[in-house]
Amino acid sequence: MEVQVSVKSIITNNYIGGSAPYCGGKPWTFNLQPTTTGAYFKGILVAGPNYNNTSSVQRNTIQNIRILKWGSTFIGIHAAGGSLDIGTEQPNLIGSLTGDSSIVNISLIQGIYGNIAIFDSEMPYIRIENNIIAGMTASYLEGINLETKRASISHNL
Repeated sequence: MEVQVSVKSIITNNYIGGSAPYCGGKPWTFNLQPTTTGAYFKGILVAGPNYNNTSSVQRNTIQNIRILKWGSTFIGIHAAGGSLDIGTEQPNLIGSLTGDSSIVNISLIQGIYGNIAIFDSEMPYIRIENNIIAGMTASYLEGINLETKRASISHNL
């Protein structure tokens, strides 16, 4: 899911993964070798409009996904611009608390990733709170990786 808009966005109650409703059934499986270097699977990519209108990502579930070929990076939620609240009202679930292989990638998994460039005096503020990032198997795993000047990260599991 990709949301890059010029107005405030609210992304809530989505289920990404699996072969049945609510991420159920068999895993959503990717078996093809990426044809380019730096291939990505991004569950949710959000770029907010500006720094005065905060976009929100709440109560989304991303689980039951398998990436079986080397070379693709899995990113659960990618914060790509603007001010964002991620899980501040209701937690997002990336993976599962009941098993260690809800999301499998041979390469890299990043639960929440953000790289917010600052080009002017108005700075975005990113809040990442109360999210659950668990139950994943990968060669390299990062729960939260955030590169920006102003952020608050707290109470994540």
